[in-house]
Amino acid sequence: MFHCTNGVQHCVEGRRAGEAREASDDVTKELAKVVQALTALEASQSQLASTLAISSHSHFEQLLQNEAQPQQLGAAPKLRPWQETQSLGSSAAHVFARSKLVGKKGGAGPDVISVTKALCGMGQSALEEALARVPDFTTGNRWLFNNSWLTQPELRALDEAHVLGAGSEVVCLVGYIKQQVPCPASECVVPVYVRPDTSDSLVLGQMYETVELGFVANFAPTAILDAGANIGLAAQVFGHMFPDAVVVSVEAASDNFAMLRLNTAHLPNVVPLHAGIWQRTTQLEVTVTGDGEWGHILREADTCPPGAECVNALTIDLIQDLLQVGRFDFAKIDIESSEKGVFTPSAVNRLAWLAGVKAVAIELHDRFVPGCTEAVTSALENDFDIDSGFNSEYVLAVRKKA
Repeated sequence: MFHCTNGVQHCVEGRRAGEAREASDDVTKELAKVVQALTALEASQSQLASTLAISSHSHFEQLLQNEAQPQQLGAAPKLRPWQETQSLGSSAAHVFARSKLVGKKGGAGPDVISVTKALCGMGQSALEEALARVPDFTTGNRWLFNNSWLTQPELRALDEAHVLGAGSEVVCLVGYIKQQVPCPASECVVPVYVRPDTSDSLVLGQMYETVELGFVANFAPTAILDAGANIGLAAQVFGHMFPDAVVVSVEAASDNFAMLRLNTAHLPNVVPLHAGIWQRTTQLEVTVTGDGEWGHILREADTCPPGAECVNALTIDLIQDLLQVGRFDFAKIDIESSEKGVFTPSAVNRLAWLAGVKAVAIELHDRFVPGCTEAVTSALENDFDIDSGFNSEYVLAVRKKA
């Protein structure tokens, strides 16, 4: 509070000086939080000098260890400059090759991109035999489970009946994708890990059945932000479609993050980051909504409550600078209401990343926190054309032509 005893001008100057000091104090506090966050990031050099930390559950550790053992059937791809300066752990070890796989009647089969390591425990010969039995279909996908090729709705029915991998915490599916994202002009084989009796099979349907991110094929991004990565299926789509692009996938919930690592371990261009996207650097508590595994909401926590899950918070500007990606030219953002703060500019949340991005696909969550749509619209409307009815999940904002 200011007391004006020396005239109005002195009062105004005193108020301005006081506000400047308060602003300086705020920046100092934020810088201290940045230092704290950076210290945490540097503590894990083996995983991109970040706060990456896989779930302590032994089954995740064993699965990831298995994923890190490729069959050396070809030369490993040359690392790009950003990979050479950062440690990607097991991801950079995986090997890819174009393989002619056996057709259904023993002839030359489809030219597919296949992971040459053991895929869901299958070797190359077992994969060839399975692909020879893929049912005829023109476009879409089929999923190998218990030696049978199933549609995604059939998989979902098994999950709802509690027989998808009954007794297993994680199930690995081999997906055969034909003339559809992420390989719209060809065919490809992808490994997908899901947890039975969770929302994971629904996410699988969103990515590979209704193909909610199919529109990304219209862009040619070189750096992609996947904010709110969940179990990593959007990252799979991006990583397969754009092998020369870096995909930074950020997920706050530790169990989802463990699945993200499994689902992207074969993609050397995907960088999983265990953190929360926020409007400043701080500590966040991860809470669960009624939406289950795909509905985690974050809130600030000066101290982590006993028994709670907490994670470091980073701004998009800071992530972009830390990873030296130049700029994110495409961003997919699904962060369960955190978008309200993330799109609100401040001294420590300058939204500098928006200057370089060409398109943003964002899911809005006013049902959780009122004002999300208003904050996002205010940040984007001057420079982007916003299509709020683009599809059932995302609002799409595309930069206006000069």
